[in-house]
Amino acid sequence: MIKPVATTRYGSQKHHILRWLKEKPITPMEALEHIGSMRLAAHIKVLREEGYNIYTEDVKHNGKHFAKYHLLKEKL
Repeated sequence: MIKPVATTRYGSQKHHILRWLKEKPITPMEALEHIGSMRLAAHIKVLREEGYNIYTEDVKHNGKHFAKYHLLKEKL
């Protein structure tokens, strides 16, 4: 289980998001609750630029749409 982090540093949040993705998919709500990041999409963009293959799943739940990100491969 991934432990919550109390950090606001951009690099640290990105690191924790990558660790999470290596174990399971992540949603914006999970990123906010467990990592403290309100900018999940921005972190995902940076990880993609670094060569990580991340798939975005469009999820509909209770009439709401949100993204769920899946790490497909470590690096391209």
